[in-house]
Amino acid sequence: MLIIGVLFLVIGGGLGIAFIFLVNAILGVSVAVPSVLFGIVFVWMGQTTDRLKEVLKMLKSEE
Repeated sequence: MLIIGVLFLVIGGGLGIAFIFLVNAILGVSVAVPSVLFGIVFVWMGQTTDRLKEVLKMLKSEE
């Protein structure tokens, strides 16, 4: 079900988020916990890629 929610997230944006929350409400903690963890991981990955881009820009500007 979470995979279906992720597909909706990719295809339909906000609809996917709504679907994941709906599944969480139906199935409870068993789905809510992994989806929250995935959310934290994706946010962390996004921040680290932004930092890597900044570091690469700094290195290029020093050359």
